Amino acid sequence: MLLSVLSLAFPMAASAQDPSGADRFERSQIQGTVDPQILPAGLDDSRLVNVMVQLDGDPVAVHQAQSRAKLSKAEKDTIKADLKAEQDAIKDDIAARGGQVLSQLQSAYNGMRVRIARNGAASLATLPNVVAVRALEVHTIENAVAVPYIGGPQVWEDLGFHGEGVKVAIIDTGIDYTHANFGGPGTVKAFAQADRGDARPDRSGFFGPNAPKVKGGFDFVGDAYNASSEVAAETVPH
Repeated sequence: MLLSVLSLAFPMAASAQDPSGADRFERSQIQGTVDPQILPAGLDDSRLVNVMVQLDGDPVAVHQAQSRAKLSKAEKDTIKADLKAEQDAIKDDIAARGGQVLSQLQSAYNGMRVRIARNGAASLATLPNVVAVRALEVHTIENAVAVPYIGGPQVWEDLGFHGEGVKVAIIDTGIDYTHANFGGPGTVKAFAQADRGDARPDRSGFFGPNAPKVKGGFDFVGDAYNASSEVAAETVPH
């Protein structure tokens, strides 16, 4: 209610001096990228958040896109080494602000993933060569929404394509190869057995070169990975 009263009171006060109301506001002196998800107005606390610190300079992918020829491994390594050197140059400054560098990127993106208190995140924008500090959000998936969103049912109905004979490579949160749709028995028992033994080579026959559908895969993050965890070590893939 207070905000509503103020929003009505300001125009009335301003109209006495300037009918257009142009003198009501003063231009902010803050420059650069602002990400309200890092520190909402009026909120100042020490809870830890994950942010991406973007640095000036093109990553390998941009150099490749701008090149007429395929970059050699040596050329890519040189680009990554130069970017990493600039990133390393501010690691001590990040630590001095209470931040922890979780990972450094140079191939598809030039940036550093940092875990830091919310009230210290904005200060990272003042470091040399930093062009932006962006919040890293945790996204969850829901298959019942995703498939209709990308138009799957319409393709099935209009074109008659259902995936028969198609091989698919998936980069995702994982696949339940015991599911009946992927050649497994589709039972709770089969899932539980696979889940308990996923740190060892699979011997169920539902995963691997001789499996009916799921021919292989790699775990890039480990069972302890949890992007929304408050424990820093659990937000780093192992």
